[in-house]
Amino acid sequence: MSIKRETGQPEVKAGYEEIKSFFEAHGQFLEKYAGDSSIKIEPSPQGLGTFAIDLENGVLYAEPSRFGERGWSEDKILSSVCHEYEHFKELKELLDEKGGDITWQKHGGKIKANRRFGILDNCIDDIKIDRRVEAKAPILDGAIKRKYREDLFQSPDLTDQPKHLQFAYALKRRAILDEKLILDPEVQEEIDKLDLVENNGTKLLEYATRPETPMSMRLKLQERFLEPAFERLFQEDVEEKKKGDSKKDDDSEAGEGESGSEGDDGKPSGEDAKKKSKGKAKKSDGEKHAGSSDENADESGEIVDPEAYFKDEYDEFDKNNPEPIDYSSDEIKKKIEEYVKSQQGKSAEQEALEAYAKAEGVSLNEIKEYQRFFSQLESLENPETGEKVIEELRRIFKQIIAERKKERYAPKHPLSEGEILINPAEAVAAVMAGENEPEVWQSQERKDLPQELFGDFDVTLVCDRSGSMEGEKAREQRKAAVLLLEALKEFCNELDEARSDLKHDLNVRSEVWGFGGENEVKMLKPLSDQLTEKQRVSVYKDLADTPGAKTMDFLALEKIKNEVTGEEWQKIKEKKLRKIIIVLTDGASDDKSKVQGILREFDAAGVAVAGVGVTASGKSAEATYAPNGLVCETAGNLAAVLADLLKKYLKDLLIKQ
Repeated sequence: MSIKRETGQPEVKAGYEEIKSFFEAHGQFLEKYAGDSSIKIEPSPQGLGTFAIDLENGVLYAEPSRFGERGWSEDKILSSVCHEYEHFKELKELLDEKGGDITWQKHGGKIKANRRFGILDNCIDDIKIDRRVEAKAPILDGAIKRKYREDLFQSPDLTDQPKHLQFAYALKRRAILDEKLILDPEVQEEIDKLDLVENNGTKLLEYATRPETPMSMRLKLQERFLEPAFERLFQEDVEEKKKGDSKKDDDSEAGEGESGSEGDDGKPSGEDAKKKSKGKAKKSDGEKHAGSSDENADESGEIVDPEAYFKDEYDEFDKNNPEPIDYSSDEIKKKIEEYVKSQQGKSAEQEALEAYAKAEGVSLNEIKEYQRFFSQLESLENPETGEKVIEELRRIFKQIIAERKKERYAPKHPLSEGEILINPAEAVAAVMAGENEPEVWQSQERKDLPQELFGDFDVTLVCDRSGSMEGEKAREQRKAAVLLLEALKEFCNELDEARSDLKHDLNVRSEVWGFGGENEVKMLKPLSDQLTEKQRVSVYKDLADTPGAKTMDFLALEKIKNEVTGEEWQKIKEKKLRKIIIVLTDGASDDKSKVQGILREFDAAGVAVAGVGVTASGKSAEATYAPNGLVCETAGNLAAVLADLLKKYLKDLLIKQ
C-alpha cells in the first residue's frame, strides 16, 4: 500500500469535490485495507455531508472533510477513515453475536445516561481500534502517533485534568505512545493496581484491547476492572468540587452582612441570588439521568448532576475527539433494530455455521468469502495440457496412495492352471473339444513393495509481499498459494482415510512464509498437516497486502532454516523426510550472495529449494536459484507452474518413477 503524505496543511476543498479527490488518491488503499471483509468503504453520497453506515449491505460511507476541516494532513485523515471503519466493523461483529444486540443496548444506555462513562469507553475502545489499524496498515502508525501527540494530548502532564479523566487519558495515551506520564499519585496508584491483573502473563488492558478481542469481552472486562477505579476517582473529584463550592458559599455569606442585600424574608434576592447559585451542578428535566437517587438532590429537591462540574472538560474532550458517527443517535438505533430483526429466524444450519465460524476464530462472512474464492480456483486449467490443475494433482495423489497400500494378492488370469476356476462353461466346452489345458483358471500373485520410502513430505511456500507485487501479480500469487494449500490438505485427508490400508505410512505438512522488508518476513501459516479456517482466512488476507519496500528473501530462508529441528535434519539425511521449499519473487534479491549461501547449505543437507520468478521482472530468479530457478512469464499461469513444481517433487514419493 502507498499513500500520499503531506508535510504542510492540506487545502480543504468544499463539498463533494473533496470526497472525489480523496477517493481518487486513496480509494485503492481503502479497498485493500477493507480486503474481502463483509464491509466496504465508499464515498458519502453527494449532499450527505457526513459519515454514515449501511448495516444491511455492510457499507461505511466516508466523509473525509469531517477531519480535513481540522487542518489535518492527509495521512492523519486516512488513518481516521480507517479508524471509523474499524468502529463500524466492531459494531457489526457484536451484533452478529448471539445476544449482541442486548449487550449493545445495555452499553448504549449506560454511556447515554453517564457522559463520563462514554469518555472512558471511547478511550479504551480507541486503543483497540487504533491497534487494529496499525496491524492492518503499519504505514499509518506514524500518523496515529502524531494525532495523539499533536491533537489529542499535547503534553504528557495530565495533572491539570480531574483525576477520573487523568485515568482514562493515561490508559489511552500510554498504550499508543508508550511514554512516561505525569499523573496525580492516586491516579497512578489505580493504574499500578490494574497492571497487576494478568491472564496467563498478559496484562488486563493489553488483553482487553487486542485487535482480535470481541467487543463483548472488552465491555465485560471494562465493567469488572476499569469502571470501579474510574468511578472512585470521579467521586473524589466531585467531593473536591463540592468542598470548593461550600467554601465559596461560606465566603459569600460572610460578606453579606456588610454589603449583601436581602429581601423581606432574609434570603438573598436579585443578582445576589443568581451569584450564589453559580457553580452549582444542577440538571434540567431533559437532562436528568434515569435511575437518579435522592442522594443527588439538593434541599429544594432539585436533582443535582455531579457531571455538570466537569462540563468544560467533557466539552474539550468532545472537541478533540470528533465522532463522525453518533452511534447513540435514534437514527442509528433504528438501523440496528432493523438489522437485528433481519437476522432473526435463522435456520438451524445457519446457526451451526455461525457457531463453527466463532469456534474457528473467524467470522462467517470471512469463511464464505474464502470459499467463494477457492471455488473459482477449482476451474483453473494448465495452459499446456488443458486439464484442470487440481485434477492433475489429485491424480498423482491417488497414485502415491495406491502404491503405498499393504501388499495384496493380485489376481492373475487367464491361466491354464490355478486355484480358482473362473469360467466353468468355457472349461467344459474346451475339454469336449479335446483341449486338455484351457486357460480358464485364476491364480493369486504376491508382490512385495520396496522398504525404503519417504515417510514425511514437507512443502514450504515463500511468498513475495514487496510493493512491486501489487496488482495482478499479488492476486495470482494468492491464487497459487491457496490452491497449493488446499491441494495438500486434500492429500492429507485422503491419506487419513487410507491410513489403515497403508503399509508405508506418509505424513504431509505445509507452511507459508512471507518476505519483503523486515516487517513482512514472517510465518503466515505454521508447518503442520492442519489447515484451519483461521489459517485459511489469515493467509488469504495477508497475501492481499504487499507493503514491503525491500526484497529480503534471504532473511526468510534463514529463518526457515533455523526452524528445522535436529530430529528433522536427521530424518532428511536418512531419507525419511523430503523437504521442499518454493520461493515466489518478482524482483532481484537484496542480497543474492546470502541467498546462494543458504541454498548451498540446504542442498548439502538434502533440502530442495526452487525459485519462481513472477513475470519478466522476476527473471533474476533463474540465476539466483539455479539450478532450480525458473520464470513464469505470465502471472495468470502461476498456479499451473506451481502445481507442476509440486508434481515434480511429489514423484519422489512414487515407487514407479
